[in-house]
Amino acid sequence: MKLLNLFRRRKSVDRDYATAIQELDREFPGTQIDLGRASLRRLFRHSAIAMSSWTGQSGLTSTFSGGKYPGALGYPSGWNLDHEKLRRRSRIAYWESVHGRALIGRLVDNTVNTGLKLESAPIWEICWLKASEEEKRVWIRNTESRYHLWANSKEPSASGRMTLYQLETFEFLNRLRDGETFLRLHYSSDNSRMNPLYVQFFQPDQIYTPGSSEMLKAAKLRGNKIVDGIEISKTGEEIAYYVHDEETGKPTRVIRKGPKSGKLFMIHSPLIDSVGQVRGIPILANMIHELQKLTDADVAEIESMIINACIAAYIEPSEGKASSRPFDGIRLRNTGAELFESTQINPPTTGVIHKPGLIIQNLGPGEKISEIDTKRPSANRDTFVKSIKSGLSASIGIPDECVEMSFNQNYSASRATLILFWNDIAIYRVNIGADILNPLLEAWMGGEIESNRIKALGWKTAVTRRAWLNCSWTGISKPSIDPLKEVKAVQLRTGLGHTTGEREARIYNGSEFSENIERLKVENPELTEAKKSLAPAILPSGENGDGDKEEAKEEVAEMVIEELR
Repeated sequence: MKLLNLFRRRKSVDRDYATAIQELDREFPGTQIDLGRASLRRLFRHSAIAMSSWTGQSGLTSTFSGGKYPGALGYPSGWNLDHEKLRRRSRIAYWESVHGRALIGRLVDNTVNTGLKLESAPIWEICWLKASEEEKRVWIRNTESRYHLWANSKEPSASGRMTLYQLETFEFLNRLRDGETFLRLHYSSDNSRMNPLYVQFFQPDQIYTPGSSEMLKAAKLRGNKIVDGIEISKTGEEIAYYVHDEETGKPTRVIRKGPKSGKLFMIHSPLIDSVGQVRGIPILANMIHELQKLTDADVAEIESMIINACIAAYIEPSEGKASSRPFDGIRLRNTGAELFESTQINPPTTGVIHKPGLIIQNLGPGEKISEIDTKRPSANRDTFVKSIKSGLSASIGIPDECVEMSFNQNYSASRATLILFWNDIAIYRVNIGADILNPLLEAWMGGEIESNRIKALGWKTAVTRRAWLNCSWTGISKPSIDPLKEVKAVQLRTGLGHTTGEREARIYNGSEFSENIERLKVENPELTEAKKSLAPAILPSGENGDGDKEEAKEEVAEMVIEELR
């Protein structure tokens, strides 16, 4: 480190040889230094390169790969991102750090959960102006039903192992952990399939710039350039991807979209946060260092606890006398037979310790047994670690309570925490829809239209196609702390026209409002008939009479006040 600090002050790696030797000798007195001029230059240069990975000095480009320099403000002011190291270390953090796994797990579980469901909402004024309400309802129902049947099967997976809903979870987890995902879209000619579309995943490690000079020249002739395995145009549009086969190591150029058919062949969904960034960055990238140290600290604390439990006591010798060998005379508890007699001429140096207990019986004069008190774990450890973890959680928009799944605050505080968290969940869902699900829906619907299973007039016109594809993606609803208050709030909102029964049914459990109504038409008469046989005493409140209207008014008033808060 002293050598690095010395080189850090140098403005040039080719400074005067004699002066450099003098400074090295002054910094490291007593050390024989015998370096040639070329060797010294190499030493300066290598040290400068190592140091510039954090300082950006000597005109070299610095590189950030997840680690953080331990000294003061020695962070780089600008860097290139080492995507390979970040991905590898992020994967390690995901597997080794329970907190890193919890951060990604909470986002995946709440954002995708069992899958995001299609809620089709075509803009009829553009795509089908003369459609009646019945025709609209039938089209939406037919489209959503066909999409669900396909998505809930294992046809969408190239390996045949996952449904599309499972692939949504898999894709989002990999995108957060690796920073990006690559999905290859295939179109089958098998008429027995529900839809020709299926998806294949590529590892981000498979996408890198080919070593073939011919491919590089060909990309340049097309007016493009290859950056980290992705061919991009002058405006930054992704044109093609160079996928390396893991067995042969040979690259294959996969275009993003067909020039004639317009079909999509590759989806790249990176996590980017800067202009000109091509490859994605893992969501754990800025906290890999902290996660590693927290994991090391946890392991050290556990080992300390085990050691403390194993070595419960030690022998404190007397002054001026050598320590005895107290374990030479160990005997089993509740027995009179000694394993080793202390009167033996050549007693063994160690005895055999038999659980579940032992008796130390031959301490020397002045010796005593003292207990080990390591004061570990520290009483302040939980508070300190929690403060670190709270900062890491907040950096990606997750309240610490949601990560730990522990709500110990009052109703208002817990509700505010969930609301803030759910705002971020909504953003993630919009991104998943824009990056993954909307392109997949377009490719899927194209296959349905070609097979005449779905009618969509003007599909080949861009604006009309977008009108047909207009939709939203719904998942599980926000967890309810007080379900009764939530239901009353929905009643007020629907009564005021602020929401609809269809939307609330989707948000609550992903069901169809119209389907619920049809089922209730059958269930309600049956329920009424069943209630006739019930004793009045066990009927729910309000069914035995008019009920307490004043109490109902007070409950509604309390609920409105709580909503206003």
